[in-house]
Amino acid sequence: MKGITIRKARKPEMGVIERCIREFGLDYENLGWQQFLVAVKGDEVAGFGRIKPYPDFYELGGVGVLEKFRRQGIGSAIVSRLMEDFPSPEIWITTDRREFFARFGFKVVEDGPNALKEKIKRVCQKLQRHNAVIMLFKSPAPRP
Repeated sequence: MKGITIRKARKPEMGVIERCIREFGLDYENLGWQQFLVAVKGDEVAGFGRIKPYPDFYELGGVGVLEKFRRQGIGSAIVSRLMEDFPSPEIWITTDRREFFARFGFKVVEDGPNALKEKIKRVCQKLQRHNAVIMLFKSPAPRP
């Protein structure tokens, strides 16, 4: 990932993030620039991801990499960084990319938070993500 920096998003970058979210068919609900990290090369956004807040938990989501920057490990680097910065030991996601997230230790769960079940019905189906599932990563307990 030569020349790529991952940092908090800036408000003016939301235009490219929102455009890509629509283009990539990602979760478009309740977007706020403060939720996002971006991977940048020079002054160009190469990729992004977010920590989406809910009343009782957080979801890792909205991970996307612009076409010309794909296959360079940027998506994996964004996910890893989001996991490092995550505000809770349980990291929830909704995705149709099971294999990708399984590499990070996420496991498919049958019964996740109701808000995510509803999101799958409402958002994922609308975006034609018919194979979307809820996955969970639990951080290991810290050693004493």
